[in-house]
Order: sequence, then structure tokens, then C-alpha cells
Amino acid sequence: MFFKLPWTSRFRYPQGGALLLMICLWPGSRAFSQTDGGPIDQIAGGQSRTYPVRGTVVDSVTAQPIARVLVNGQQDAVLTDKEGKFDLQLPGGTAQILLERPGYGQPGLSAQHIVQVAPDMPALTFQLTPNAVISGQVTLPSADTADSIPILIYRKIVNNGHSQWTMQQMAMTNSEGVFRVSGLLPGPYLVYTQPQRDQEDNRSPALKSFGYPAVYYPGVVDPSAASVLTLTAGQHAHADLPLMRQPFYSVTVNINAQEFGRGLALQLCDAGGHMLGFPIRQNGRQGTAQFSVPDGSYFLQAMGGFQGANASQARTYGRIDFKVAGAPVTGLSITPLPLHPVPVNVRKDFTAVSATLQQSGLGEGGPALAAGLSMVLTPADDFSNPTGGGGNLQLQKGGSSFELDAVTPGRYWVTTFAFEGYVSAITSGGVDLAREPLVIGPGSTSPPIEITLRNDTGMIQVQLSDQAHTAAMYPASQPPGEQTQSYIYAIPLFPFSGQVMQAGASPSGEFTIGNLPPGTYRVVAFDAPEEIDFHSPESLAKYAGQGDTVTVEAGATANVQVHLGKSLNPDND
Repeated sequence: MFFKLPWTSRFRYPQGGALLLMICLWPGSRAFSQTDGGPIDQIAGGQSRTYPVRGTVVDSVTAQPIARVLVNGQQDAVLTDKEGKFDLQLPGGTAQILLERPGYGQPGLSAQHIVQVAPDMPALTFQLTPNAVISGQVTLPSADTADSIPILIYRKIVNNGHSQWTMQQMAMTNSEGVFRVSGLLPGPYLVYTQPQRDQEDNRSPALKSFGYPAVYYPGVVDPSAASVLTLTAGQHAHADLPLMRQPFYSVTVNINAQEFGRGLALQLCDAGGHMLGFPIRQNGRQGTAQFSVPDGSYFLQAMGGFQGANASQARTYGRIDFKVAGAPVTGLSITPLPLHPVPVNVRKDFTAVSATLQQSGLGEGGPALAAGLSMVLTPADDFSNPTGGGGNLQLQKGGSSFELDAVTPGRYWVTTFAFEGYVSAITSGGVDLAREPLVIGPGSTSPPIEITLRNDTGMIQVQLSDQAHTAAMYPASQPPGEQTQSYIYAIPLFPFSGQVMQAGASPSGEFTIGNLPPGTYRVVAFDAPEEIDFHSPESLAKYAGQGDTVTVEAGATANVQVHLGKSLNPDND
């Protein structure tokens, strides 16, 4: 969050006073206390000795100073002056300094810097990454005003190790059809308008009406033909969207009337998986759903027992795909089917049972512990299924096997988290789920998921080639100034249903990545966190020239030396 300060640009915290802080750490980073760097100097009365910490905050793109940045050293905080300069008084030892300024960094999170405070501190220079902006104008071919048209902004992120488009922001056009979306991180984006339809005559819903369909930048209705805007730090991109007025046609879908008493929820989506905000008229007595859409491809989902007082009932799900081409559509029907659990069979091919497992009583702490792993289902389509996937691992009733509870039909990547060892094989109906998505058919029909766990793991000992960077993780051995943070990853170069493993630091100054399946890895080291989709050849290609490869043998330790590089994540530009 961004702290609002009084008119004065400086405030100090009283000695002995309490202050509640929310500290956001990047994945893989560790919290630093003020004793990490050794004993703090003491002065009379037991108070900590403080030292001046001075520096400048600059724009990472222009290198120009940034005024009115909140520089928060927790024991002291100031706003930078017009030259971007700040002056703090902090106790000796390791300090965490947080920077915040609207228009810079990840919205809602502070930029974090770790500093070793001591006498004769050198001047510091902190960089902030400016946000990107997308603006544009929606134009209509008639006298209609393009006012209050919703604009949706999607960004591609890595979700459970797989890239997926996720909605980031929504804006509305003004009376001139102009929109502006700020506070965007670097990366790939899609821009599109939500469809707009004229006021419908409810007395004659079958009559043809008019409106504007959803349009993707640069002005196409087919999601697969949309252009991706790849933004860099501080970039201002333009995305004009021309809309064409089109007729809307009535679509009628027959649904089992009994389903309307089960808290039936209907969702209308375009071919790209985006939910459309068109009203759907439900007639429980006739068992029909009716709505109007322009030409294009769509699907309607019907879900029973998902919401309201009926949410505890057995869930049902049905879907119908259809196309509208210049005429009303009738004769469609959906038959929602009960969702059933998907069987999960786990075989533990362990070479030995670890003392940790014996002491923890694994198998007595719930289904996931008994199975030795947890599982997450991530939609495999570009855009997330609005219903979600379900998929909580549980024990079968009256049995010792496991199952995933009611899973909505669709295609899912399966990500596993083994509590000991690793998943050496995961299949369903002969399909390797480390390579291909799990397909759930109507009524949650799917062959059982077969999982083999092994614990003949190995490890990698990593040494950074630049010893100064390695020692930077240990402030006690460092001179005063900012401390470089290191993020080290072992990227599997083989099919794997787990996640990319990240290093932990040892007191020796080396980095250890343990509990690794045997195989070949690319080990990389960066100065900021990375989002790595190791399932995508395109994503892996980015790291081809980074770090080094190493092969891990069962039960053995591999050694590798790598150089600390600059993060390839566009968020960290």
C-alpha cells in the first residue's frame, strides 16, 4: 500500500514505540532482522546507535531523479526531495528499506532493498521501474456516442508453472470514447471491449435487435486473431478499437426444467472463454434460457448446486457450443450431468522410509498427507474457465484409495506437490500428464489418475562465480551499503509435474537445492525473482544462454558454478 504522509515530508518513530507493518517479500527472499548483521551498537540508556543513510531514487528507464518517493526504513521514513534525495537515520546492522511511489513498481507492493548500516555509509542509489500505460479511443460508425464502454485488459502471467491470460484491469470510455489504463507492469497484454447491445423489448424478445460485438485490438472479433501488446517499463501504448454496429439474434436453449430448482447458474462465453454480460432470461416452467448475441461462436454453461442454498447439493454441469450466423438459433439443449470424483491411485516406490516420515506419522493427518502429495488443477485453455476446476484430494468413501472431488469438465494441467521425494510418473488412460493436460469429460468422466512416488532424490550445490555476490547473502561479512539478493533456480529439462525448485542458502555461503528428481537441469541465478514456465519451449528458450546445465543422479549431489545475472522477468526491468 502507499502511505499517506502529513504535509511534512519526514517523520520518525519514538524509541520504544510499537509500529505494525505489513512487509511484502518476493518469493524466495527471506526476512531480515536488525540483528542479522551482528550486534547493534549501543549507546547510553540501552538505545541503538544510529547512522546517516543517504541516497537518491531514480527512474530505471530515464535515470532521472524521482521526487516524493516514500523511503521507509521502518525506524525512520522520508519523502524524497525534488532531486530524488533522501536522508535517514537508522540503527547499525541490516535494514530493510521499502520504496513506494504511484506510477512505479507493482501496485500495492513496495520495492524492497536490503542495506547494511554502519559508520561511513556510502551514498545509495535506488531504482524504481515506471509503470506502463495503455490508452486508446473507441470509434463508432454512426452518431452513437462511445460513452461508458467497458475496456478489459488481460496480462499473461505464470500460474502454477503454466502461462495463462488473466484479467488485470477494467476501464470505461469517456464521452469521446477515450480510455486510459495506467499502473501496468511490463509484459504481454490483450485489449478488448465488452459487447454492447441496444435496450431490448422484453415484450418481443425474439425480435432482432442491434448493438456492438466484443472487439479485440486491433479491431477483430476472433480472439485467435487478436494482437498482443508487449509493453516495456514506462511505455505508453495506444490501442484504438473501431466498433461496427451489428444485428443481434435470439438464441434459445432448452434445459431440464428440474435443474432450475437446483440453484442453476448460467454463464455465456465467447469462443475465447470470456464471460459476456448479456442478460439471460430463464423460464423454469418451460425449461428454457433465452438471450441475444451477434454473429460469432459461443458456449453456454449450466451449473446446478454451485451457489446459494443449493450449494451443498450434488453438483451438475452441462455445456453447449454453438454458432450464430445471420439468423436466430433454436433447437439447442443442455443436459446437466452429475459431477463425480476422479479416482487417484498413488503408489509409493520408496527405497527407504525417512525418519521424518516415521516421526510425523504421515498418513494420519488427512487425505493429502496420507497420499504423500497435494495436487492443483490449472485450466489448460488460454483463458481460465469461469467455474474453476475443483479437484480437492480426498479419501474414497470406505476405501484406502484417493479421489479428486467433483471436477468441472475441461482440460487441466496437473501440478503436484510431493511431501517427500517426487512424482516419477503421472498418467491417466495412458496419457502422460507431465506432458499433456488431463481431460475431464461430461459428468467428470475420466480414467483414474495413476501416480508413482519415489524418494531417490539428489541435490545440487551451487556456487556463484562472483564471490562478492555469494557473500552478499550474508550481511555480517559485507561492507556498508546495499546488499545484492540472489534467486537461484533449477529448471528441469524433462517432463515433470512439479514446480521449478529454488535454492536455499547455507551458512557456508553456498546454495543448496535439494529433493530433486534425477535428471538434467539448467541452473540459473538472477538478482530478482523469476516467473518460469518450464513447460513452454518459448519460455525455456529465454534461458538457453543463461547459467549452466547439470545432471543429478539418484541419491547423489551435483556441483555447478554459475554467474549472477539480471532478471529476465519484465516486471523487474
